[in-house]
Amino acid sequence: MKIQEEETVNINGKEYWTIKSFATLSQRTERVIRKLASGGNRQRKLKSVTINGRVYIEQDELFDFPFTTGGRPASMGDFIEKFYLSDGELMREEACVKR
Repeated sequence: MKIQEEETVNINGKEYWTIKSFATLSQRTERVIRKLASGGNRQRKLKSVTINGRVYIEQDELFDFPFTTGGRPASMGDFIEKFYLSDGELMREEACVKR
């Protein structure tokens, strides 16, 4: 799969994003993506595999992973950010979800 000049890597018949590609597409730093793969956020961890010390993230995680924003009081809930494709363009949608 190719989105905005970033391409997935095929490993054993399954498509994965590199940390750098995933960070670029999700508009986050590589450090944040590594943290989400190892420790996760309030919802869950990124589905990833480590091969020879390199972390690869499953292709569908770009669209399935619930990115949350931190630092808000529990009474406000979480702001969830989801990505989707529209006419070949990567789009972002945000929503406020109560805890």
